[in-house]
Amino acid sequence: MYSRLWYSLLIIIVYIRCLQSQTPRNVIRAKILEATNKYRVKHHAVPLIRSEKVEVIAQDWAVRLAQGHFFEHRPSNVYGENLWMASGISEADVMNRPGINPVDDWYNEIQYYPSGAFKTWGHFTQLIWRGSLRLGCGIASNSSVYVVCNYDPPGNVQGLFDKNVLQENGKPFPPKSSYQILVYIILVFILAVIASVVLYKIYRRYH
Repeated sequence: MYSRLWYSLLIIIVYIRCLQSQTPRNVIRAKILEATNKYRVKHHAVPLIRSEKVEVIAQDWAVRLAQGHFFEHRPSNVYGENLWMASGISEADVMNRPGINPVDDWYNEIQYYPSGAFKTWGHFTQLIWRGSLRLGCGIASNSSVYVVCNYDPPGNVQGLFDKNVLQENGKPFPPKSSYQILVYIILVFILAVIASVVLYKIYRRYH
């Protein structure tokens, strides 16, 4: 009798877990994981596995962002973190409508790596970081939809990019060329000169 009772209870628990896995947010999480791993394999990184432990942290921060109407990274986060936000859509649109795909948006930052500033490509490098093994994502909304994905272990570790961010051919991305650095220096110099001229004219006007 007791064995049948325990068996029935187990069936109910499994059924509930199956229902929970099919909730709208979990469906989005599954699609994010699938899209993430598609890009990771492309760049010679092992597929991530879903972590409920990491997911709890990500969901907590997504809710805080939505409730507080702000958009910034969690301070002192022990995980790597990618953020995404869009207005004028519903949660059901995420990963379901063309162009509403946080993973694609993060991956498209590849065009700025490594020549641009970190803020222009940091999502991309975390996405395909070879040392990351687990993924947890949170989704929340107000008038906007927020997606927070945390990665464990975290990526974007200084000095380890060549080993963890590879091209499709399996080789590290080439470093910034000396030409790009020279162009950057020239642009900074020109902006400094323009600012000096403007400040001088303002000074002469009032003195």
